[in-house]
Amino acid sequence: MNQRYHALCCFFIYALFALSSSARADGILCAHQDIIGSYQLNRTFGIAQRDGLVYTVGRDDGLVITDITDPAMPVQIGDLIIEDSRTIELHETYAYIGSLGGDELFVIDISDPTNPLQLQTLLGMNDIESMTVSNGVLLVVDRDESGKDELNFFGLQDPENPVLLSKFDPIGIVNSMDAHGTHAYLSSSSNVEVNIVDFSDPAKPSLLATIPFDDPPRAVASDGDSLVVLGVQGGIGVYLVSDPTKPALIGSLELYQGITGKTILDGDRVFIGTNTGNFEVLDLSIPESPTHLGRYEFDIGIIDFVSSDNTIFAAVNRYPQGKRAWILDTTTPPTSPLLWFIQQKDGPVHTIETSGTELFYFEGADLEIYDISNPGTPDLLSTTRIHHAHDFLYENQLLYIASNDEGIRVLDVSDPLLPVETSTLQLAGSVTDIVKDELWIYAIGEEINQGRFYIVNSVNPPNMGLLTSLSLPFVPSIIFQDGDYVYIADGIDFLIVDIGLIWFPRIVGTGQLSKSINSMTAQNGYLYLGLDANYSFQPGEFRVVDVTDPSMPIETAGLDLGDQVNHIQIGEDGYIYTVGSGSGLNIIDIQTPDDPVLLADYTLFFWAYDMAIHNSIGYVADGTFGILALDLGADCNTCFADYDNNEILNLQDIFAFLADFNLGLPQADVNGDSFINLADFFAYLDAFNTGCQ
Repeated sequence: MNQRYHALCCFFIYALFALSSSARADGILCAHQDIIGSYQLNRTFGIAQRDGLVYTVGRDDGLVITDITDPAMPVQIGDLIIEDSRTIELHETYAYIGSLGGDELFVIDISDPTNPLQLQTLLGMNDIESMTVSNGVLLVVDRDESGKDELNFFGLQDPENPVLLSKFDPIGIVNSMDAHGTHAYLSSSSNVEVNIVDFSDPAKPSLLATIPFDDPPRAVASDGDSLVVLGVQGGIGVYLVSDPTKPALIGSLELYQGITGKTILDGDRVFIGTNTGNFEVLDLSIPESPTHLGRYEFDIGIIDFVSSDNTIFAAVNRYPQGKRAWILDTTTPPTSPLLWFIQQKDGPVHTIETSGTELFYFEGADLEIYDISNPGTPDLLSTTRIHHAHDFLYENQLLYIASNDEGIRVLDVSDPLLPVETSTLQLAGSVTDIVKDELWIYAIGEEINQGRFYIVNSVNPPNMGLLTSLSLPFVPSIIFQDGDYVYIADGIDFLIVDIGLIWFPRIVGTGQLSKSINSMTAQNGYLYLGLDANYSFQPGEFRVVDVTDPSMPIETAGLDLGDQVNHIQIGEDGYIYTVGSGSGLNIIDIQTPDDPVLLADYTLFFWAYDMAIHNSIGYVADGTFGILALDLGADCNTCFADYDNNEILNLQDIFAFLADFNLGLPQADVNGDSFINLADFFAYLDAFNTGCQ
């Protein structure tokens, strides 16, 4: 606190001299401005909200009741130890909690939220999957040991003593359930359908209608008039259910594959909490024509959430500093850097390059070339079958392809409608990766179980020639060249090759890290590495190695990006960009290489392999999506320094930031690294001094 206080005093004095600035701050600094509160919990599985109170249940904490009347300062006011609790529903002054993997249904008196009391435990269940309350009836989906689901109806005429009235079972495996009035809506991916069940007489529920859904349904949400169905492949259907016996499809929308998560219909908006950490938002003001408004960026998978009064209360599965409960303001429309995406087909290789007007994408054995001269509307120009390709690079209308068993191949793409192979340099073994400068191709591969480094003369691409090669101590998989040095890696090992005398390359340095190296880049005497994830407690999946003395490489810094990094590169703006599996896209400031700063992250993909950047647009090759185009310069706020968003830069913005910073609130995390410290203080100081224009 003393550190923050002294920082505040210095900042106030500094700010008085900065009010005349007029330049605009960089948009990437405004990550997570929609988050207005958070608090610490252990692993949480279920969440409910009412009257300014949030009720969460989880594996370790049991029931926790938090007052979020002031979202910026949540206060825990009550708790009750209930082991392995999974789901929670509220009715009048009672909470009903289902156990995780158990047969227990707990009835809790919450009339005094500071002192919740367990009244009784109902037995006889198997594994409670989900619950909801509607029209004085508690609906419980229970899964038996064989994997069969039953829908149980409990009467709540006496809320302290729920009475089991009936069971309903021909519903398959239930992925999601919602209810409105006396109708329940259940999605079943096993039956590839949605069932509408009438419980106007809960002792005798009946199946009113079955809706077949081409895309296996993952989630449902209804307000009694409209029903929204989300499929596992990203298909969304909007049905008119005012007559539940005759549901009618009135609108549809295709989002991306893998958008699985809980779905809530709140007024005219639909919120989808995804397992990649985004809230996708749909507009249903015209149900016949649903539109995708955008997404609220988040950092981690959503387990459960509720929406009320333009606020989302979310429980997430993990987060730095243990903050697993987050409060999100949805008053303003969501923004997103995603410009477009092209759904992938299937294939083991996902590599991408761009010329600026064309995009080259390898998927399996297919080379796809797209016209991206208009970045909003990509157009597929041609598809060429190329076998045994491992990696490739683009230069001057030529693609240089590393082939598993055919050496280095050159493809002329000056006519993208008709690519033509112009030459092949057959080498003694396979080639796994290549890089290039103005004169030479540097390649790595394997010859008879022996690693090999090749230098190839490429001045005349149709007549490439092997200049020399070098035996390596391991079979390599990654290569990068910077000036007179080539960096080669495989697994946890890397080595440095001096190519100052091009005829006589020699190994001058070696190093080893604690995790496997997936990608690397280098600049100004520093090597930057993207690593695999082995879930150890070593510092992160991004590492910095000082190679100013190549004979003695020294690891100097690291960042924890949450999961593995598959590709790393330095962008046109001098920042490091990484993409990976689970780690998403990260933007890192390396102005001080020994002290890298995470500026922003976008959790938009599931399995990102590669990335190419041109004119502030990032093109990502992803194993689930296919190709995504991201506006890396997109602003998520009008002006970052305008902290109170009133389009006027003045002392009010200073006081607003200082108040949040002093309290350690998440919106003061201006550099997006999940910690509130002096780095945020100086980031905002610089932004304010830069000002707006």
